[in-house]
Amino acid sequence: MDEEAWESNIGAIWVRLQEFEKAIEPFQRSLELAREMGNEYNQGGWLLNLGFVYEKLGNISKAIESTQQALDIFKRIESPYSENAQKQLEKLHQVQ
Repeated sequence: MDEEAWESNIGAIWVRLQEFEKAIEPFQRSLELAREMGNEYNQGGWLLNLGFVYEKLGNISKAIESTQQALDIFKRIESPYSENAQKQLEKLHQVQ
């Protein structure tokens, strides 16, 4: 298992345990590694995960920022996940 996958698994475990603060660092590290590798698909995924975590922590502005970045990437690479990111972003704007 590579470091990016390892970090993302740690983040997912923290989310499952509802320890959202602790999930931020591993997801950010996964994002950094994906950027270093030029893997836009994974970058979008980690940004979407970070948006979810920030939403759970009540930081809606950071949730919107991360989710918007994910949406931009998903649209650029024509990923089917752009639809999910768009729906999440609309939901966040309603909460704000």
